[in-house]
Amino acid sequence: MYYYGGMNRAILGSFILFLAGVISDTQAAGEKLYGVHWWDYARPTVGSGPTGGWSVETVVTESDLWWHGWWFEPLYQQVTTTHNAAIVTRVDYNWGQTVPAPASSSASAWANKIVNEVIGPLGSYSRRWIIGNEPNLVGEGNGWASNQITPAGYAQIYNTVRQVIKTQRPNDEVLFAPVSPGGVIPGVRWKDGNQWLTEAIDATLALPGGAIDGFAIHSYGNPYTGATQAVTEFHNTFVSQLAVIDGRSLDEAPVYITEWNRATSTSGNLAANEQVSADFLRLSLLDVDAWNRRPGNHNIRSLAWFIYEKDYGSDWNQYSLEWWRSQGNPEGHAGDLWTAMMNSNTLSAGLVGTRPAADYDGDGAVGAGDYTAWRNNFGRTDWIYADGNRNGKVDAADYVLWRKSFAQQGTGAASTLVPEPMFLALLLSAAFGGMGVTRESRVTRRAASSLALVGVVFLTGCSGRPSRVNVAAIDPSDAADQAISTYDKDGDQQLSEVELREVPGILKWRQLYDLNSDKFVSAEEIAQRLEKWKADKLGFRSVSVSVRLDGRPLPNVEVSLAPEPYLGEGIRPATGKTNTFGNASLTVSTDDLPEAIKQRGIKISGIYPGTYKISLSHPSRKLPLVSRDGLPLGDEIALDTAGASFSIDLSSR
Repeated sequence: MYYYGGMNRAILGSFILFLAGVISDTQAAGEKLYGVHWWDYARPTVGSGPTGGWSVETVVTESDLWWHGWWFEPLYQQVTTTHNAAIVTRVDYNWGQTVPAPASSSASAWANKIVNEVIGPLGSYSRRWIIGNEPNLVGEGNGWASNQITPAGYAQIYNTVRQVIKTQRPNDEVLFAPVSPGGVIPGVRWKDGNQWLTEAIDATLALPGGAIDGFAIHSYGNPYTGATQAVTEFHNTFVSQLAVIDGRSLDEAPVYITEWNRATSTSGNLAANEQVSADFLRLSLLDVDAWNRRPGNHNIRSLAWFIYEKDYGSDWNQYSLEWWRSQGNPEGHAGDLWTAMMNSNTLSAGLVGTRPAADYDGDGAVGAGDYTAWRNNFGRTDWIYADGNRNGKVDAADYVLWRKSFAQQGTGAASTLVPEPMFLALLLSAAFGGMGVTRESRVTRRAASSLALVGVVFLTGCSGRPSRVNVAAIDPSDAADQAISTYDKDGDQQLSEVELREVPGILKWRQLYDLNSDKFVSAEEIAQRLEKWKADKLGFRSVSVSVRLDGRPLPNVEVSLAPEPYLGEGIRPATGKTNTFGNASLTVSTDDLPEAIKQRGIKISGIYPGTYKISLSHPSRKLPLVSRDGLPLGDEIALDTAGASFSIDLSSR
């Protein structure tokens, strides 16, 4: 987007409000995808866990005192404040009777007990409450006829408990019990999991005031297969449950995987056994992350590995993160379960509900950034994240979907962002796709040229006359002399390829400077380049960057652009932080915005054209100082260089 001069104020205002939402980045508890079932806890001591992620805890109202709400208050306080993790609380009536049988307690009496004895001590730290667990298991139905908690019986209890909780805490999430996934197993699973879920949802929604806030679900990997096959089974299991939920028009409900694991044999070659499960853990998190980022998919908010605790229950060590921390592979090894969990801390929590079908940039909303993501990936057949209509290719139809979705927000901005000739050019490109490389390339280049000029934003004064964002005041000759003085180490009054490594922005675009093709850049050539900037009259523009490590998007990267000193004080630093898709909008600080923008009170992201050094930082990774091709990190932002977006490709090898 270029900032020259005039757009209708209502449109501009709406567009700016949208951008403000896109670039906001809160660091709330539970911002990560990973989690554990039962955090390391020996009252009052709280151990390590998935910081920034999730924990699923269990409170049992009719069991021993150490299963009551007050017992866990130190855990909840420390997990949420010290570890910045979010907690989902599973509430059971008793072991073996997950919700009260009709003869045990009334639903309303149990609901009031939950409010007083569970939410009372824990509600300051948690707002998500699962009502029961795996009701389709015979072992959870003590006191019920034939040990079977019927879907209709559960619906009555859930609906009553939910209404009592919501009366006092309307913003809390009261979650539907997770089923035991799979078909009938006589004496174990008395009803198919998805069938029970379907009937229970229908029964709940048919009740007076019946509603469902969200869902807990379970999904596991086959312990008798390799990691990849286990992930496939895990994937198919959670997707089938989402299909049931979506089929009842509950596609905007939050969904949490509150149990997920693959059993690991505790005999034989422990290191080899653990390696398979560590691979499963890592790959299943990546699988859910990829699922969450695809437009139109009902997101999984979080995953909790069952279980952390060791030596608890019958043969639970085969699942236990704590047990495997001291068995098999050492911590820090790629085949260690705990290490696989901790190294997955870059994956972000899923959205609440379904990702919009035209959310191509992964920020959870439909806006201008999605157009950029679509444009950057136009024509690709390997990029599902901008394939909104799911036809296997990022094409003009995906643009139409974005345009309609953006227009439905009522901003009117979609029509100002992309001119119709651009859209027609892309349609022509798609139409000519099968008619030979030469024609396709020619049309695509024309389309790309038009793409580089979309999104003109004007700043209109009170008189209605456009006011220009002026080009920064740079004296080309003086700046060129300063560049040579700073970087010419051998005194030959020109910059060699080695010397240009200190000016990575020029090095990257050396062909635009080296006018005589002698492989050196002189002061005169730098001055001519700066004169070109002045002639282009580009004063300010929005720019996005994508960061990839080993070909995968890298979130949570702080990207900093430092202007070359020879450009003077008029070119200001810019920063941005990558989102789930590894994309970031770059912007100068509010104080450094152009005067023409500040005078109108406009808050908008953008940077000044210039030559920049780029630095990257990440909260948990040490990132390379050079790109995948070995060049120092830098770029030039100008009318004929990086465009509205550029990429930084890194390699860990």
